[in-house]
Amino acid sequence: MFGWIKTEEYSFNHFWLLEEFQIRLLFESSGWSRDKDEWRKNMSIMLTANPSVTWYLKQRAPKVADIIDELINSAPTVEEKTVHIHRKLK
Repeated sequence: MFGWIKTEEYSFNHFWLLEEFQIRLLFESSGWSRDKDEWRKNMSIMLTANPSVTWYLKQRAPKVADIIDELINSAPTVEEKTVHIHRKLK
């Protein structure tokens, strides 16, 4: 959506730099993607794979901790992730 941001130049660790209002905005709006379901699925995978960042986000913005927990609980299983990745590669 934001063509000027080259996402490949950033890691998930950049979430450590977010302010509380940015974290709330991100999670309360379900991201800035047009495909909200895809965003939720990808974010659930990233949160599950990065527990220290997840902990920080929940501490920094406790108002969205429930949303973050919901995303983690909805994360696809390893098998579902593998199928998703293979579909993207084709």
